[in-house]
Amino acid sequence: MVVIVVALAAAYGCALAAYDDIAIQNVGNFGRESGSIWKQVMPALYGYGAFAAVMVVGVVARFLFRRRRRDLLSR
Repeated sequence: MVVIVVALAAAYGCALAAYDDIAIQNVGNFGRESGSIWKQVMPALYGYGAFAAVMVVGVVARFLFRRRRRDLLSR
């Protein structure tokens, strides 16, 4: 449960950071420059990536701790 809360917090923080990092496109002679969709896409990608990274670390840590506990109990 703790890993999920940490993963959600990391996803939220990274999504906010990505939203702030994306530059707003200027309006030229022919309207806006292409690429304004990235203001919406990048925060989602950063959030998903942060969530997945924390979950992978949590799953690996759980696997290692379980195996260590199982080895100690079998002795």
